[in-house]
Parts: sequence; structure tokens; C-alpha cells
Amino acid sequence: MGVSSDPGRKRKSRCRLWDGNIHNLEPLGNGVSGLVLAIDEKRVVKIDIGTQRSIEDLETEREIYRGLNQQHNKHVLRCYEVDNPSGLVLERCDDTIRKRLRSRYRNTQPPEDMVKKWACEAAQGLAYIHRCGVVQVDVGCHNMMLSADGTVKLGDFAGSSLDGSPPTVDYEVRSKLPGINAPNQLSDIFALGSGIWEMATGQPPYSDKTWREVHGLYKRAKFPRLKRIPELDRVIRKCWTQGYNSAQELVDDLEDVAYQGFESSSTLVDSQEYLNLEPQELSPDREAAAKYKYVEHAKTPRHKPRKYDPDPDKWDKKRSRGREKKRDDKGVGFLPKLFSWRSYTYHVRV
Repeated sequence: MGVSSDPGRKRKSRCRLWDGNIHNLEPLGNGVSGLVLAIDEKRVVKIDIGTQRSIEDLETEREIYRGLNQQHNKHVLRCYEVDNPSGLVLERCDDTIRKRLRSRYRNTQPPEDMVKKWACEAAQGLAYIHRCGVVQVDVGCHNMMLSADGTVKLGDFAGSSLDGSPPTVDYEVRSKLPGINAPNQLSDIFALGSGIWEMATGQPPYSDKTWREVHGLYKRAKFPRLKRIPELDRVIRKCWTQGYNSAQELVDDLEDVAYQGFESSSTLVDSQEYLNLEPQELSPDREAAAKYKYVEHAKTPRHKPRKYDPDPDKWDKKRSRGREKKRDDKGVGFLPKLFSWRSYTYHVRV
């Protein structure tokens, strides 16, 4: 009784619900709104620090996660236990972007491709929470988490605005749109522009000036220029000058910047067409592994594309320099060269 009829079926492992015991939990960070403790390698818990503001901010974040969890977005921190009365059990990430910049890129500038990826993913997360009626307010690299695979995830919604409610947090000085009465989506986009600047340079805008000087420069619409990455400079300036009406417009621009120079508008392997490269007399267990896809290289080709003969019988001769080799017992022969820097075409086994 109770035994699965399929002996090869594996049951999904589920983490035990957190019991509320904070003893022996490693503290990872703290702030005005609460304290973050590590439960295990995949989960953390955020609890209040006992003050009235901390309790109210945590309840606001709980209500925000109830709405965000209805349709999860991978660029927003996942909340595993939103109704746990002892605290919010959240997804654990490796680091924030700000800590990553100051630890790994203290003396060097981060790679352009990584900066564009971070900016695009942060904008996608911001566009999602805006569609859910959330204005994060405290937008910045300190609240952009990096997961184990390098995905950017927005977090820390304690004190944020939900459906027009007044927030209890504010922007950092170098991320605040001057002249606003109440935070809104445009002020969030302005702050994200400062965050993208920090991703590209490792420092916030005007890091060598006082907050009074920065406020005065912003009021006069005097913004720094990002000469290293001109295409990102244009996007950042549109964030600072209210050139976007929504975060989705910013996402569209950043996607164009991130994929600039690609030969195809779609860079996913599964968006390309199949080639009929299936060898003859395949056994059933190898049939699925014998399909190949044609994809384009991300870089602009400097040479003419190398053409591969789709006839499998000729692959053996090419790879063996004219000396034909025997196929193995399952009918799979030698394949063309998988990749070449002198060509922008290659084959991928799926």
C-alpha cells in the first residue's frame, strides 16, 4: 500500500518548512527593515528586528510577494513561504551586484557583455513588478541579487509602494529623480539608470562628489557620460531624462543593445530550422540524438561561411583525409568539425 506502481519513478524532494527556530542560523545581512539569516544552501529567512517600522515593512513585503508569486518571474527573488508567521522564507543567492563589483572588479572594469546582460535582466524584473502594481523605490545594485548561474533577481520590497500606497523607504542620493513629490515608475527607471551606470563603471554616478553637489547637478540635468559603452550611454541618458514611459520600453532598448551585432534577431538554438543530417540505418535509441541544428555565430563573420556537405557518407572521407573509415555498430559516423573561428556556422547535437 502506498507504493508507486512505477519503480523507476523518482519522487521530488521537498524542503521541510521552516519551524521558526533562529538559533544556529548564520546571519547574512541586516538593515532598517529586518535581518536575513541563512536556513540552508538554497533558502534564507527575513525576520523583523522588533521595531514598529520593521514589522510594518515586513508585512508590506509579505503582501507584495503574495501578488508576485501568482505568476513568478525568474528575475524577481522567489518567496517559498509567504504565509509563515515567523518570517519570509526566500530564495538564497550568491551575492549582490554591488558586492560582486567591489570584490572581483575593484581594479578593473567588468566585461561589456556581462554589463549588458545584467542591465537587461534587471530591467525585465523591474518591468514585471511594475505590471504587478509595485514601485520598488529603493532600486539599485545593492538590491539586485545574483543567483548561482549568474541570473539577476530583484529583491527587498520592504517599504515599497503597492498599488499607490505611500512607501516608507527612499532612493539613494545618486539614484533619486529630483523634483518628485512621490515615487513612481519613472523615478524607478531613473534609479535603474544609475544602477546600470554602476554596473558599467563599478561606482555610482558622481562618486567623487558630495550629495549636495550631485543633487545640484541632477537638478540642472547635468549627467555623466559613459564613453566606454556608447550604446549603453544612450539608454542611461534616456532613463535620466524621462525618455521612457514604461520599464517595458527600457527592456526593448536593452534587448537591442544586448543582441547588437547578432546575425539573427533570435539567438536561441531552438529558434533555427533543422537540417536533414540524419545518418542512415539508425537504431531507435540513437534516432533522437542524430538530429542537428543550424545556428549562427554571435560575432560578425570575418570569413565566408564554411559549407558542410549534408551527405553523411562524405563526412568520413573528409575527416580521414580521403581514407574512408568504418562506421560503428550503431550506424553513427564521424561528424564535421563542431566549431571553427574561421566560420560563423557550426552544428549542435540536440
